[in-house]
Amino acid sequence: MKRFILSFIAVVFIQMFCIANNAIYTDSTKIEYQVHGNDTLVIEKLNRLYACGLKQYINNSRVNYNNADYDVIHEEKNEYLKHNSSAIIQDILAGYEKEQCKEMLKVLSNEEDNIVCYIRLRINLKGEITCVEFMYIPSLTPFMTYEDIKRNTEIIIKRKPYPFLVEYGIEISPWIIFSITSKILQRYLEKRVDFKYDGETVRFDVRLDTTVIAYIKEQYEDSIKLDGKCGTPEYDTVVNKYLQDKDVVVAVDSVQKIALHHFKRVPFVEGKEICVRLDINETGEVIRCNFVFPSEYSDGVWPEHILELTKQIKENINFTPPGKCGRNTISIDIPVNGLPYK
Repeated sequence: MKRFILSFIAVVFIQMFCIANNAIYTDSTKIEYQVHGNDTLVIEKLNRLYACGLKQYINNSRVNYNNADYDVIHEEKNEYLKHNSSAIIQDILAGYEKEQCKEMLKVLSNEEDNIVCYIRLRINLKGEITCVEFMYIPSLTPFMTYEDIKRNTEIIIKRKPYPFLVEYGIEISPWIIFSITSKILQRYLEKRVDFKYDGETVRFDVRLDTTVIAYIKEQYEDSIKLDGKCGTPEYDTVVNKYLQDKDVVVAVDSVQKIALHHFKRVPFVEGKEICVRLDINETGEVIRCNFVFPSEYSDGVWPEHILELTKQIKENINFTPPGKCGRNTISIDIPVNGLPYK
């Protein structure tokens, strides 16, 4: 009996010690539990991802559909995402703040996957979020600490109720899944500044505080879409062939000379160019101009430069119709290097 009492006291002491020190213990090779005060963080190691959440907000019970049509519930889930996912993502990224978001993006630049994390939710009959879980690649573990998971979870469960299950009598929804991607992260980090100039809007998109894309906003109000997907090997092959056309070579040279004239105040640095990105339609007419440059050149690139340069290119320079290369439209990048204007 004495031995039993001593053993019992020892077990209780060890448990109290673990709780006091935010202990980590494991009940299998795949699931890890971290105790933090009154919270238990559950981390499950899957094939390529970690699944993580606070124990009190994880519920994998089966859904009782009560004879409701599965496809109808699936559509209701899509409607929920349409009205709520963007706001949830914005609130979560705001919780991380921009410096940490930049660090996440750096990590993702070395990964094949462009997903920051998947967010899984379940909603009860009242429309309240009662289950939350995050799934992420191992390299993003530094951004999924207990403090991060707790903050993100609290942001999510405080959302205004959205009771879409009431008419179906379903007590708890299936898991609702959406993701935060690197593209969403980039957009969150963008700064957008508009200048009204001669009735047009010259927009400067600042990305990651390092790159600026300048363009006239109104030129994107048409419905013209590019033919093909930029950046694919097939598309790049077509663009390279197009750029070898002798008339295109002449047009590119003209664009470079005009651009250098307008950007003569830019303090060019070796190896850092301004890229003039042109979208060209089926007749060889330039329909859109973008100017991509390092943020350190901003003092030398003015709204009136963008406006005047865009007008000159569109009105005075024609390209070979891209149909010659089997395309209805094409997008090309023209580098403007740091040679002094003469």
